[in-house]
Amino acid sequence: MFIEANYEPLTVAESIARYDYFGSEPLVVCEVDGSWIVLEGNRRLTALMGLARADLRRQFTNPSTWDAAAGRRPITLDMEVPVVEAGQRDDADALIGFRHISGVLEWKPLQRAQFIAYLVDSRGKAFIEVADTVGEDEDVVRMLYRNQNILECARNLGRMDIADASEARFGTYTAALNRTGIREFVGARTVNGVREKQPQLADDKLEALGELTGWLYGANGHTKVIAETRDLTELAEVLRAPSALAELRRSRDLSSAYALTPGPPKRLLKQLAVAVGHLRSVANSAELIVGQARTEELVSELNDLTTEIAEKVREPAEPQDA
Repeated sequence: MFIEANYEPLTVAESIARYDYFGSEPLVVCEVDGSWIVLEGNRRLTALMGLARADLRRQFTNPSTWDAAAGRRPITLDMEVPVVEAGQRDDADALIGFRHISGVLEWKPLQRAQFIAYLVDSRGKAFIEVADTVGEDEDVVRMLYRNQNILECARNLGRMDIADASEARFGTYTAALNRTGIREFVGARTVNGVREKQPQLADDKLEALGELTGWLYGANGHTKVIAETRDLTELAEVLRAPSALAELRRSRDLSSAYALTPGPPKRLLKQLAVAVGHLRSVANSAELIVGQARTEELVSELNDLTTEIAEKVREPAEPQDA
């Protein structure tokens, strides 16, 4: 069952069994076409049903734990719980948004983005209205709407693999689109440029989005090119430099591609800084390796290398053409 598998109603059931049902937590319901729909409180409803029905508990992952909770307090299908009736579905939007985005059971970023997209696309609300409804800044609402809409566009264009991979790792995907170079690569608008009910991914950028997801998560037998989200800054610079991008496509090696980005050879400078840090640590404890077999050999090689590096970096620059 979806609720049992994803939202841990057993935690709520054990709380009800121990302390009873809190009257301050009503279910929010709405009548739709003659049927009552629970708009808010499905986890609590699942907990109550599990405590009341032994046959339902048999279908859960931990039936014995559910049975133990049910044994602590008698819960029946006739038990009355507080309910708030919404005249129509959108009357409950503000309560649902506040509880799950700013309130007691915080949704994950993907769930927040999906709810925001629902309010914009299905409810027809403006970003400023949605921000007020869910208790978020308008810029955050626009950003999450854009990111979710891009994946929906990919799905509509037949690339379910892109949408599924990014939804599964929505945090990494969102962090990637926070980098200007990555955003430009897939044609994503800046937050201020996002508009309601407009597709956020151009058809001709679908291939670029596919490439990006392959670099972020791996695809088609290839491993991802980033080791952690901090690498996204380097990836963003690579995507803005044609020669670096070509190297990334050829080798799938972010470090070698980053070395080709404009400005100083950044990878070499990083390696040099790391080497100096290691040497500084050795210098602080050099007395510990006095007399070791390889000490003289390594120190001699170090002298040769540092002399070679110093000579190269101190060579006078070639004169510029007038």
